[in-house]
Amino acid sequence: MPELPDVEGFRQILLTCGRHRSVTGIDVRDDGVLRGVTEKRLRRELEGRRFGKAWRHGKWLFAPTGGGPTLVFHFGMTGHSGAVTRRNRSKCMTASC
Repeated sequence: MPELPDVEGFRQILLTCGRHRSVTGIDVRDDGVLRGVTEKRLRRELEGRRFGKAWRHGKWLFAPTGGGPTLVFHFGMTGHSGAVTRRNRSKCMTASC
């Protein structure tokens, strides 16, 4: 189970690698983690949006997008958060919990 320092680490990674970058694709591997949104709608609402400054409250991580929705993550017992850069396809943001 992730602790608060782990979630803060995810926030720092998002600030470093994600802030002001555009969402170019969405890959939902388990739609059971989505709440109140379908994968299709998530893709429609997020692709092309840029991430703003992320913040957290406890184990909740908030990632606003310019002019769009704010993504809300809750790190429970297991999970993986990741992003791939377009230029070299290497992992920019990766964290396991």
